[in-house]
Amino acid sequence: MITKDKLKEYAEKLMFRLEEEQYDTLLREFDVILEQMKLIEDIKEIDGIEPMTFPFELDNVRPREDEKIETIDTEMALSNAKEKIGTEVKVPKVVE
Repeated sequence: MITKDKLKEYAEKLMFRLEEEQYDTLLREFDVILEQMKLIEDIKEIDGIEPMTFPFELDNVRPREDEKIETIDTEMALSNAKEKIGTEVKVPKVVE
């Protein structure tokens, strides 16, 4: 069960700022999703159905051929970096 307190906890961790009525809306939306999931669970033989990644088959889609392209070397890529650690760019911490 998802509670308003849990939503507030997750929002804080994700650095979202939500109004009180937005939490109520989210709770209602989660209730709808959970009800839909219960309906799906009640479908007979659902376990025998293979999951889809796309709603219909595509016969004309083929992966492209890999093409070798010219790239810059690591030294050139790091030349404008303000701070580096070895071959990586150091960036400020943005998550607690």
